[in-house]
Amino acid sequence: MKKRKNLNYLFLILTIFIILILFFYFSKSAFISGNAIYTTYSCTDSDGGKNYTTTGIVNYTNLFSKQSLKDKCSSNHNLIEYFCQNNKISFTNYNCGTDNVCVGGKCQKKQCKYSQPYPNPQNSSYNGDHGDSGNQDRQFCDGPEFAPKLNWSVIDGTVVFQPISVSANGTQLYATIMHTDIPTLYAIDTKSGKINWSRDYSASAAFVTPLSDETGYVYLVGKKKTSLENVTSIFCLYPNGTEKWETPLKVNSTEIVAGRAPGGIHFTASGKIATVTNDGLIFILERNGRIVSVYNIPQKLGFVTPKSSGSNTSKNSFSSINDKKVNDKNNSRGIMARFEKILGSGATSILSVLDTSYYCDNTIAVSLKNQLFVIGGGTDENTSALIAFNFNDLTNSIEFTWYMPFNGDSGTSPSINRNGDALAIEGGVENNVDMFYINIDKCNKNIDSDSRPEICKESWKYHYLGSGSGGSLGFDENGVVYFWDSSLKPEDPDFYAIADSNGTPKVLWKKSYANSNLNVQFTSLATVLNNEILGTITTFDPLINTGSLYTLYKSSKDELVGIDRYTGEILWRTYADDDSINAPIVGTDGDIYLPYFGMADIVSLNASEFHGGIRKYIV
Repeated sequence: MKKRKNLNYLFLILTIFIILILFFYFSKSAFISGNAIYTTYSCTDSDGGKNYTTTGIVNYTNLFSKQSLKDKCSSNHNLIEYFCQNNKISFTNYNCGTDNVCVGGKCQKKQCKYSQPYPNPQNSSYNGDHGDSGNQDRQFCDGPEFAPKLNWSVIDGTVVFQPISVSANGTQLYATIMHTDIPTLYAIDTKSGKINWSRDYSASAAFVTPLSDETGYVYLVGKKKTSLENVTSIFCLYPNGTEKWETPLKVNSTEIVAGRAPGGIHFTASGKIATVTNDGLIFILERNGRIVSVYNIPQKLGFVTPKSSGSNTSKNSFSSINDKKVNDKNNSRGIMARFEKILGSGATSILSVLDTSYYCDNTIAVSLKNQLFVIGGGTDENTSALIAFNFNDLTNSIEFTWYMPFNGDSGTSPSINRNGDALAIEGGVENNVDMFYINIDKCNKNIDSDSRPEICKESWKYHYLGSGSGGSLGFDENGVVYFWDSSLKPEDPDFYAIADSNGTPKVLWKKSYANSNLNVQFTSLATVLNNEILGTITTFDPLINTGSLYTLYKSSKDELVGIDRYTGEILWRTYADDDSINAPIVGTDGDIYLPYFGMADIVSLNASEFHGGIRKYIV
């Protein structure tokens, strides 16, 4: 009997213990289930209750726990709003509406204000070549937390070789395409995807982004196909596409300049037009088309055209595999045939241009401090240079400041941070590429590590494991540079975020997106938003040796992705028809516009159907 009594005590103690455990468990983790409400001892809500435009945090406590619940998004348009009611916790699913978007646990208007520093008013809705005149591909708006949905496509079957831009009022998208047989300049309605108008310039127009100013005028560099003189001009068009003025890029009326072409145009701080040509001349124009200043770099500095490394994607680059069969069905000639189908009857001439060595083949950069930066040739044919100039808006004078030499045949378009005190470029030759970080202020004051006033020494450089990204680098206002590397090894990082730390590089994160034995590469420029990075990634099937100098991919698959700006993790991904060589942009409507290049598909052996053109993705 005594033994049985002890068992009763043990059973009672065990029962009480289990009840306490269950009470503790439910009090700690089961406050909310569906829309049920659970009593707590205290409940506070930082946003005052059902506040859908502010991210709130509900703090609640009971006998055993103290926890917090933060408002969050469950989709691009749905908000989970936590709140207190009579000292109880509850939540509701709230739809932000089609004109709004859920970001960071709150509903906000679906829009993007670019805050272009010049020549437009602050907070105007403008996006130019590489974001703004600093080429840093930075847009000051929030990206979606979940994958957007495809809305429309336009100018399918064409290659968009340069970045696209948006009009100041956000209603028109401007793009140039690389084709010899159809119009090259397009104005597209951002809402419907309808082509409002197109204009037929020579294929050289495809190498420059059309720009729109705050009044709606469109500026383009190109040649008229009907022109008897082989000279490139800057054109100004009304918003409806009719021509306002044309200015040939000539020092004087008698100059013979066959083959001269700019690598891109930007606005100065006062709104003048700045460009640099492939033969090394800087032109400054008023917006009425009048040339006010010209600086001849090779003539004044004695710099020469760099020797081509032959690493560009061109007819000559493919010549080594043109006569070698890959298999009975696909061969290198098939790859060239794809180019001819996509680029038109003049494909050979276009591809040859890509492999021709010029003094300068990249976009000029203009800082907020009105400095001009040009990538071009250096003191000899094996050296390139980043060259800095001061531009005086009052006297229209261009003055050489310093240059930074580096090995290789070219570098990327200079990327300047918003403050104008730091710059990043990529330079070198294939498989020997570095990212250079330059402290502009130190070089201007000649307090960099090179004592010679005419030479700037980079603060530091970071060596790529592969052959680099080949385009302008993302650069934010905090001095962080975002860039990708096209290494063929799956284990190598694909994307980097690196900051300057007192004159040395600090890797904030680096990520490889490889999937098993499949190589994954970031295949567009990086658009840096407030919370994420937009771009395309391409997954390649294993490499196949063609028996030539080139190793080609079996096939490829493309995706548009959003990458967490602070961790490098992929937040969302959605199908894309092709890869992009350019940067996706966010329109004033808050939606994403993606230009297609399709290089990965074109040069894959078992290539999928080329789509090309431009796609709109609705957030």
